[in-house]
Amino acid sequence: MENMDPKADAMGPDNVLIFATGPLNGTMASTSGRYAVICKSPLTDGIGDSNSGGKFGAFLKYAGYDLLLVEGKAKEPVYLHINDDNVEILPADDIWGTTVWNTEEWIKSKHQNPQLRIASIGQAGENGVLFSAVVNDLHRAAGRCGVGAVMGSKNLKAVAAYGTKGVTVDDPKKFMASRQGNPCQAGRSPAVARS
Repeated sequence: MENMDPKADAMGPDNVLIFATGPLNGTMASTSGRYAVICKSPLTDGIGDSNSGGKFGAFLKYAGYDLLLVEGKAKEPVYLHINDDNVEILPADDIWGTTVWNTEEWIKSKHQNPQLRIASIGQAGENGVLFSAVVNDLHRAAGRCGVGAVMGSKNLKAVAAYGTKGVTVDDPKKFMASRQGNPCQAGRSPAVARS
């Protein structure tokens, strides 16, 4: 609400596309390996919130980012390359019109980093198919609300993330103890993560 007009066209440049990690993403907490893609949904004109598993969210967090907000629209196809504090918007002409599998292979090869984690769209997202997904780690998908179509409307083919900063927790011993059982039954509260 603070970053866009609620009346913005879901497929227009004023729609904000958000990639969000959770507070425990990148830690050893059970079921913490998820991230969300959020925008105004082109299917409902309401809030679109889709999530996916895999390692993309953790690597975005390892680079130091809890949220990534994509605003506007690129004039030509692009992808976003994040390597810790180095963030680049790069041409995606060579991969526009290809599959997510080809996209991931091409980006990893171009940056000579097989550890890059990539969230991308295929031809459905590029062509504005309203139920298209954002796919990460080749077989994981944020597949609800048309988030892939919104990504395509911004001419954004992919987001590639790699980070070395890691994630720390406030009290590692308490955090590890809470992983061993139900912290509520043991009278303990889980440790709080901070990035």
